[in-house]
Amino acid sequence: MDWLLTGEGSMLRGSEEQGATESEDAALREEVVMLRERVRNLQKLIDEKERTIRILSRRASFDSAGRLDEMA
Repeated sequence: MDWLLTGEGSMLRGSEEQGATESEDAALREEVVMLRERVRNLQKLIDEKERTIRILSRRASFDSAGRLDEMA
């Protein structure tokens, strides 16, 4: 493409360009793996926070019910 537009570089796609593409692909694959791991970790955090919210909600309901019994 560069050769066609500017006259610079190689006219034919050589091994240099293929090597660059392969290394870019490898870098992208590595990034995908890292992002998937990050998503898994974030999902674990979300699950833990949801459990904490459920526990605190139950505790708040229990405390409210106890206070209502005391008032009666």
